[in-house]
Amino acid sequence: EQWNGKLVLLSALSWIAYLFAYEFLFRGCMFFLLLSKYNLPLALTVNIVVYSFAHFPKNLRETMAAIPFGAVLCWACSFTGNIWPAVIAHIVLALSNEWIALHAVTKHQQL
Repeated sequence: EQWNGKLVLLSALSWIAYLFAYEFLFRGCMFFLLLSKYNLPLALTVNIVVYSFAHFPKNLRETMAAIPFGAVLCWACSFTGNIWPAVIAHIVLALSNEWIALHAVTKHQQL
């Protein structure tokens, strides 16, 4: 099946909804709850460990990449006091990955 504008939009909206919920869970609930009870290094470490293991079913490379990415997201949330930096960064990452892959596949199919 070919990707058309409607399918790309539906996929983007699905990613946005999914990643908002994902970041609400990991940063909004878990990280800020830990931060309210413990210090920043402990809250950050626990969040990163759980967040990284959530990526384990995909592959080891993504699991390892989730460590620095998770740290940056936690730091940004701690700095701003809200989850929006994590939500936006995760959405930008997911959509850019998808759109770059779609572009590459489309270009390859035209060859």
